[in-house]
Amino acid sequence: MKRLASLFLALALLAALAMPGLAADTVVLSDWSLMVDGRVLNCEKYNINGSNYFKLRDLAYALNGSRSQFAVEFDRDLDAVRIHTGERYTPTGGELAFAGEDKSATAVPSSQSVLIDGTLAEGISVYNIGGNNYFKLRDLSGHLGFGVDYSAVSSLAIVNTMPQEQRELSAEEIYARCTAAVFFIEVYDAQGSAIKTGSGFFVSRDGVAVTNYHVISGADSAAVQLIDGRVLPVTGVYAWNADEDWAVLQIEGEDFDALTVGAKNTALGGSTIYTIGSPLGLQNTLSVGIISNPNRLEDGVSYIQISAPISQGSSGGALLNKYGEVIGITSAGYEDGQNLNLALPMSYVDYHDRESLSSIARAGNQAAVTLVLLESFVTIGIDEESYTVTAFSACEPGCKVRFDVEDESIVTAERMGWDGDYVSFKLYPQGLGTTTITVLLLEADDAELDRKSMVVTVAESGVRNGGELSLDEYNVTMGLEDSYFLIAYAQATDPEVKSYRLTYYLDAPEVLGCGWSDWYDGNYIDLNLYPKSTGTVSITVVLHDSADENRILDTKTVFVTVIPGSIYR
Repeated sequence: MKRLASLFLALALLAALAMPGLAADTVVLSDWSLMVDGRVLNCEKYNINGSNYFKLRDLAYALNGSRSQFAVEFDRDLDAVRIHTGERYTPTGGELAFAGEDKSATAVPSSQSVLIDGTLAEGISVYNIGGNNYFKLRDLSGHLGFGVDYSAVSSLAIVNTMPQEQRELSAEEIYARCTAAVFFIEVYDAQGSAIKTGSGFFVSRDGVAVTNYHVISGADSAAVQLIDGRVLPVTGVYAWNADEDWAVLQIEGEDFDALTVGAKNTALGGSTIYTIGSPLGLQNTLSVGIISNPNRLEDGVSYIQISAPISQGSSGGALLNKYGEVIGITSAGYEDGQNLNLALPMSYVDYHDRESLSSIARAGNQAAVTLVLLESFVTIGIDEESYTVTAFSACEPGCKVRFDVEDESIVTAERMGWDGDYVSFKLYPQGLGTTTITVLLLEADDAELDRKSMVVTVAESGVRNGGELSLDEYNVTMGLEDSYFLIAYAQATDPEVKSYRLTYYLDAPEVLGCGWSDWYDGNYIDLNLYPKSTGTVSITVVLHDSADENRILDTKTVFVTVIPGSIYR
């Protein structure tokens, strides 16, 4: 078998040699620019087989005076290019100049050797174009001691002659180095409708990324758009913390631009910082400012207060230090001030834990320990055969739901179905009165995760007729730092109803407080919402006949999710 395999390989090689077109070089004049230590330089350069090649004397001239400077000479006796590291280059004229003539047709692999400090350099690709030798930056970087990077966004080949942490970068360098690692994110509900947008950034080339938790809160799915236009799905969430307001995502794909996470001690008061995000959906917007306070304590969390302007949609964006390292997540701001904004330090974020990947619906809803009743205050006519109510929880596999009826002489209940997300109960009226049904969310071992109560009234026939109630919103997301109000509209449709009033039933008063304002225009009233902690709560608004407290004219339920920070950032 080995002899046959070798013969086949030899024939394959001969076939390849007989087809010279397969080995032809592709050479085109490049439109990229060269950035050296923050300076953008114009020079003649060519793209050969997908890599940019630069004239050696242009590089020597550009690096003069730096720690990577080198001199160049041509040794005619050896037909070799000599490079002397550490020596200053003496210009011969014409460096960093381009007359506009495309010499790509003259490109041929150079036959000349390359000697660096007298030693033959191996593995260096050299092309002769128009009588000058052109080199790849990466081939020279290891010999000459400079760093090489690139920005496809800005079409820049980047040379850095000193360690990044020792040199403050310009705004131009920050944008060129970092912007491709920051993305726009859009999140969707279970029906696939977009519900909010924000920002995020990669911390590894294999797709691990960071954003604020409140960006994905309430989401069923999400996708990101990179600055090159690609739209990629979020495949899951590794870790998150709603109170500290961070989440670590996995984006589908690989070989992404990624940010370097900077040390905590670079967040110093007065230091120059930069932000990159998508305020108001304006993707990859760069802002500059200073650290106004490196330790601003809010609700037990230490934030970095910054003066860089950010707006709604900047949530989840990158806070960068002057070396281009990410040190925080742009998270929130004070509504009553100008450029009084907050970023969560990266020291809070556990972006190394990749033990398990949860769905974005599981992380965004935190529903493994949260149960929501779609109705919390129910009235049934005694002559009705049955009434169906629904509970929701995006629970982990193995969870179950149980209910307890306080007084079965008033109503009995039957569970109709459970798919891990929704469960329905059919209520059967037995006698007049009011009772409570407690619904429990349990783990597989019966450990209680959450419980909610539903008040059920069985009344005379037609008790639900005679009024109309509506709310201006039925699903609300608000920040812990926000204030909010709902507009309720009520009217009596039964002429015998002389007056009416509104009450509300709140299933999680530890999350939210409520209060009525005064009636206006006869039929309208505001229900003011006061957040206390993060979580999801249902509010059932009840329209009563004032003359008969047991007569309920109509009910409506609204669901309110409170997230960390502010929805305005």
